[in-house]
Amino acid sequence: MKRWVLFIILLVIFLVIGGSIDATTFRNPIKAANFTQLLNLLINFLWVLSLALLPLAIMMSAFYFLTGGGNDKQITAAKNILLYAFMGFIIITAARGLIPKIIGVLTT
Repeated sequence: MKRWVLFIILLVIFLVIGGSIDATTFRNPIKAANFTQLLNLLINFLWVLSLALLPLAIMMSAFYFLTGGGNDKQITAAKNILLYAFMGFIIITAARGLIPKIIGVLTT
């Protein structure tokens, strides 16, 4: 019961405030005018993110290698971390190069 009352109060406040805002002042937060630009922004974001995460994955893999000793599970985990980190980076880098070529073929 209390949740419904709170929901209704918040809904009324939202409608009152939302009704007073001019809808023409809304700006696109994505900064992309079309799907091609949106795709490029997404791929560039993922590439920059992978540039930041790849060294962390390498350090984590190295830590597992160094502390693994004779533990085969830990050595296997370290190899998998390293393998998947580089595979992900290669896929994102390839996507960054392939997307413009695919868009170029589709638009001609």
